[in-house]
Parts: sequence; structure tokens; C-alpha cells
Amino acid sequence: MSKMHPEIEAEYEKVLELDRNFFDANPDKREYIRAITDFEIDEARILGFVGKPNAIYVYQHARGVRERKAIYIKGFGVRKAKVNKAVGFGGKR
Repeated sequence: MSKMHPEIEAEYEKVLELDRNFFDANPDKREYIRAITDFEIDEARILGFVGKPNAIYVYQHARGVRERKAIYIKGFGVRKAKVNKAVGFGGKR
């Protein structure tokens, strides 16, 4: 098996740490959805994901044995902004 480039390995380890921390803190859980990292966006594109993934589905088969899948969830991670009515173009104020 070939060795990863050190920068790629470091980014990959950060991703693994996110999931490790979640499952260590939530031992009763087997799955969760979290925000996607920049590294995982690039990884998803390399693996053929069509579109723009915005989340990662993580499933833990057994302790330390996890599967990650890039997904798109409409509105995931988007804050609801307060919208003010536009005034102008002859409208009343």
C-alpha cells in the first residue's frame, strides 16, 4: 500500500478525529450527519460526486470502523437570515 502525502494524511486525520470525538462522546449512537470539510469536498469530487455536497453521513459499523458518505441536504448548514422588505421603485414606505 502506498503512503499518503503528509499534508493529505494530516487533513484526513482531522476528519477521522471529528468522527472519533463524536462517537466517543455518544457511544450509544451508530450514525450522524455533520458539516462537510473542505478536504471531504475535494475527496467527493475525486470520487465522482456530482453536484456540491454540503454534509457527511457517518455510520459506525463497529468501534473504530466507520463509513463516510458525502451527501447534499437542501438547506443544511444555511442560517435563516432576517429579510427586510425592499422599499423603492415607487413603493410606499
